[in-house]
Amino acid sequence: MAPRWVLGDRTQAPSGAGFALENRVATTRALSDIYSDMNIQRLAGFFRAFHDTLFTQAKRDGGRVGILTPGQLNDTYFEHAYIARYLGLMLLEGEDLVVEDERVMVRTVAGLKPVTVLWRRMDASFVDPLELRYDSRIGTPGMVEALRHGSISMINALGTGLLETGALAAFMPRLAQKLLGTNLLLPEIATRWCGQPGEQRHVLDNFDKLMIGPAFATTLPFDDQRGTMLGSAVPADQREALLERIRTNGADYVGREQVQLSTAPVYVDGKLRAPRHHPARLCGPHRKWLDHYARRLRPGRLHQRRFGPCHAARRPGGRRLGGVVQAGGTGFAPAARRPEAGAKFARQSAQPRRR
Repeated sequence: MAPRWVLGDRTQAPSGAGFALENRVATTRALSDIYSDMNIQRLAGFFRAFHDTLFTQAKRDGGRVGILTPGQLNDTYFEHAYIARYLGLMLLEGEDLVVEDERVMVRTVAGLKPVTVLWRRMDASFVDPLELRYDSRIGTPGMVEALRHGSISMINALGTGLLETGALAAFMPRLAQKLLGTNLLLPEIATRWCGQPGEQRHVLDNFDKLMIGPAFATTLPFDDQRGTMLGSAVPADQREALLERIRTNGADYVGREQVQLSTAPVYVDGKLRAPRHHPARLCGPHRKWLDHYARRLRPGRLHQRRFGPCHAARRPGGRRLGGVVQAGGTGFAPAARRPEAGAKFARQSAQPRRR
């Protein structure tokens, strides 16, 4: 079996499960004559476990369960609405909620009703304009205080987006050994944080062979068209300036080794075309759910195709600490795209984006 490499975690507000479900429903209708003979693993087990866990927590606390969405202008809003209807959750925006006496309440025609479990689908910094981003118009004032008081559970918790940063990826194997007492289960792409003298020296010595990018951005390398690129693709007039920034401000940069993305043939315009690069997004429940339900997801996972030059890095052994993982097919690897003509190499900070 070909090696598999984890590209990165989506722990901030991961999307994908709803799209996979909708895709499965559409496929069964479009290919109804052959679908029953394809022995495709059902997705119901995963969603049933997720539903039961959310509602068990809510019943224990005597409240309701909802999906916290940024609203209709978000490009994954379709998934929010689709999965809310499928699982029987309330679809809630920040303005639908109010915090009273450190409890989160939802506005209804019958008055304020308690909410005790929220599936967060917006970036953490927008959740509460009182304690986080003051310019957020989609959050709920007082939400952080309610979380601090323990009157509401949030999935994923505020702060979990830290696991998406490139700098932390360099320490994942050791963290797993230290905190969990075990090695990582899925291979991790090799990441070197230039804030360490030895790692910085390695990146400088192997500059042309590595992908260079911002250490604390949470955009995956193949989505980061201007912030991350192969060292050999850096324009000549910017090369020395970037090398100097790595020497003087190494903590702001990471270097990743290269491997190739998976490929699969594609059917376009009635013809089978040449293989194109693609990753796969694997949605797995955290902790005790993972070992049991990950087996149900593997046979029928949804693949996402990526087009263009694809390179990435590898590390023998590896797996993230938990949560939802973005992963590739037969070779998990991010794509390093060459810049457009005249484009400048620029560091990018994390911005609200599609997940």
